[in-house]
Amino acid sequence: HGRLSGIAEPERDRRCAGAAASEGETIRLDDVYEDPRFDRSWDAKTGYRTRTMLAAPIRNRAGKIVGVFQLINRLQGTFVPEDERFLELLSVHAALAVENATLHASALERERQERERGLAGWLEQDRASHSDRRSELVHREAQRQVERADRRDRADREATGDAHAVLAARHQVERDD
Repeated sequence: HGRLSGIAEPERDRRCAGAAASEGETIRLDDVYEDPRFDRSWDAKTGYRTRTMLAAPIRNRAGKIVGVFQLINRLQGTFVPEDERFLELLSVHAALAVENATLHASALERERQERERGLAGWLEQDRASHSDRRSELVHREAQRQVERADRRDRADREATGDAHAVLAARHQVERDD
C-alpha cells in the first residue's frame, strides 16, 4: 500500500525523498547535515547550503504514492507540524494533477496511434490499387491527415495543460478544417 512503485530505486530509498516514498512517511529534518540520508553532494556541486528539509509523500485518492514533495530551507526557523499538514492537504491536489496529466498524455498517445493506423490504412490501400488517379487521391488525403495531426499536436503543445483549453484549441482546429 504506501510504496512508490517503479520509481524509487533501492539506492535512492536511503535518501530523504526516497525514504519518504518507500516508508510512506513525512521526514522533517531540522539540520540536514545531522541525518545520514541527506546527500551533501548537491550542496558541494552547487555551493548552496541546505539547512532544513521536509519530504512528504504525494498520495492519490486510493492511498498510492505517486510522488514526493521535498521542501528545503524554510524562510524562518525550521519546518513545523503545520507545514506537514499543509503538504498533506496539498498532496490530494497534486496527485489529481499527476493523474490528470497522465490520463491526458495517454489519450493523446492513443489519438496519435489511431491517426497513424488510419494513415497506414490509406497507404496500404494505395499500394493495393495501382491506379494513378487513386494513388494521387490517397496521397492527397494522407497528406491532409498528417497536416491536421500536426496542427492538433501544435494546439496541444500550446495549450496550458488545462484539459478545457486543449479541447477548445482542438475544436478550433477542427472548425478550421
